Amino acid sequence: MSAYLHSFRLAYCEMYVTLGTFFRRFPSGLEVYKTTQHDMEFDDFFSSYHIEGRNWFKAIGTKEHST
Repeated sequence: MSAYLHSFRLAYCEMYVTLGTFFRRFPSGLEVYKTTQHDMEFDDFFSSYHIEGRNWFKAIGTKEHST
């Protein structure tokens, strides 16, 4: 197997660990904050960019401390 495929497997593994850690820190969930469906529209010219005058996507959550 080439080094190219190993690097993709490592990248996927790192993404799973990072996302799992992130969502585990907010057990009560996340909610969208001051963002509308209109704000989520974007123009895609190979690399998406934020349309001026619209809100950035924001999410908030509560962190519960375990004892």
